[in-house]
Amino acid sequence: MKKLIFCFLFLVIVLPSSADMLEIKPMTEATNRIFIGSALKMTRIKYESGFMFGISGGWEIDRNLALGLANYRLISNIEMARVDDKPQNLNFSYRGITARYIARKSLGSGYLSINALIGQGKIRYIVGDESKFLVFEPGVEFEFIPVLNLQMGVGVSYRYVRGIELDSLHDNQFREMTALIRLKLVDFSYWFVDGSTE
Repeated sequence: MKKLIFCFLFLVIVLPSSADMLEIKPMTEATNRIFIGSALKMTRIKYESGFMFGISGGWEIDRNLALGLANYRLISNIEMARVDDKPQNLNFSYRGITARYIARKSLGSGYLSINALIGQGKIRYIVGDESKFLVFEPGVEFEFIPVLNLQMGVGVSYRYVRGIELDSLHDNQFREMTALIRLKLVDFSYWFVDGSTE
């Protein structure tokens, strides 16, 4: 996990300066717009390293606040048991309501935001055996100023779960730090208003 945090800090320091050197022109900031996106999370599940993939969407109410929905699922194979000599991999996913607040602006070529997800998840590895749980995941993210209508972000978060009751699995095995890379499409009017963002 220390490597994940190091990679995040490297991205936050190097990528903004690279964007400035390349003189990337940002899109004019807008308010009251919708967004959709995807994210790849690097984390640990049951003390093993793994990846999660998620999709999200929502509404940017103004330049500081956004609300939305998100759904994440484990995409790495983490074997839990073998039935008839066939591996039974862990199925771990969660979804919920998201909120984002931009804490500070004018950080080079982007800004820092505080975000959180609260919702419900499900875990299983043998058909018919599953457990639902509550999840709360606060985090911080560096969001680059959009180019055209594409925005990239890198961040870290902490996943807190409660309520897992499935065989030998317990909550502490799923409470972990997470590093993520996110891509979002924002301001769809870019494609329809005079072919530009001006």
